[in-house]
Amino acid sequence: SFSRNAHFADFLAWAAGAEVANLARDGGGFAQSMHDAWQRWADGNTDTPVQWIVWETTERALEEPLTDTERALVSRLAH
Repeated sequence: SFSRNAHFADFLAWAAGAEVANLARDGGGFAQSMHDAWQRWADGNTDTPVQWIVWETTERALEEPLTDTERALVSRLAH
């Protein structure tokens, strides 16, 4: 939700001069949106090839304990 409310993807698209998919979702926290997107890509449930991933987050997320979703994402990225 932080990315959505701050219009991060809009500013990134403007600065890059390219289309940017905003996968952030309200209440998604630090990792839920990335976890969901990664699952769609792994399952082949997307027509959009991924060229870059820009993951914007708040500083406070770095100090909070990991959720179950975040631990699952860390495990997936580690392989």
